[in-house]
Amino acid sequence: MYQNDIPELPNLDSTRYENIFNVYETTDGYYYYNILSKVSTPINLDPQSLVYYKISKVLPWTTLSYNIYGTQFLWWLLCIINKIKNPTKMLQPGQVFAAISPQYIPIILNNLQTK
Repeated sequence: MYQNDIPELPNLDSTRYENIFNVYETTDGYYYYNILSKVSTPINLDPQSLVYYKISKVLPWTTLSYNIYGTQFLWWLLCIINKIKNPTKMLQPGQVFAAISPQYIPIILNNLQTK
């Protein structure tokens, strides 16, 4: 069960990282996420589905996400695609990062929600 399946909890936008985690309820009525879930990308992503961005100034992942997708909440997808282990580290000028083309994002989010 996911957070949006529980009427007592607020609905999350489909772009939120929390959507990949199952939610469980304790015997005393508290909810918690199973944070052991993981999303990975296929090793052989079609190069046609990717776009590349060269960083021109110091940025957090949330800003890059907003610049590409119009939402700060897909920072986690950028980190997965680029195999980033520390998303708190700021992006530096000159670095190049891959992103899934925005046209494919609805398909990916839908697949995650139906897993």
